[in-house]
Amino acid sequence: MRLRYWLLALGLLWVIWITQRPNTKKIEERIDYAISLAKSCRSAQAQGELIALNDRRATPAQMQRLRTALSDADAACERKRTRAKPARPPVRAPSPLPLPMPSPSPSQFQSARNLIADARRALELGNYKAASSKMEVCAAMVDPDNSECRALKARADRLLGEMQRCVAAGRDWISERCQ
Repeated sequence: MRLRYWLLALGLLWVIWITQRPNTKKIEERIDYAISLAKSCRSAQAQGELIALNDRRATPAQMQRLRTALSDADAACERKRTRAKPARPPVRAPSPLPLPMPSPSPSQFQSARNLIADARRALELGNYKAASSKMEVCAAMVDPDNSECRALKARADRLLGEMQRCVAAGRDWISERCQ
């Protein structure tokens, strides 16, 4: 082949690389934005950013930094909420029925639905680890009482373990079955 074709091919590869590489500056800005949302006790919006960044090309280290910051901010917000409650609540007669837990907000339900939909897509694609991590976020931060989050996480963990054992045995994993 001629030199100009080689140069043209190299130039084309360079342009593709430049346009398709992840922009770490934008990812870092979104992580910082999500952290600021979490610190201002807007966890539903921060969860939305976490989900969006999880689908992008954020590195595992960046995702871990964000998850840690979200957990820390969630704990700080919970402390603020408990401090805001009155120190001496009025004395009430004991009720025979247990008091209901506060219901999650509509944005938390939406976040849980989004996480569940993302996890189902990841399961369909065979990405059990991603599905498990999405359900971990759902159960831990969005809605701890959501049985669907716990069930999907258990299924994703089970399939991930079965797939790893299958591949370790030198066999093929096809359609959620070891062949």
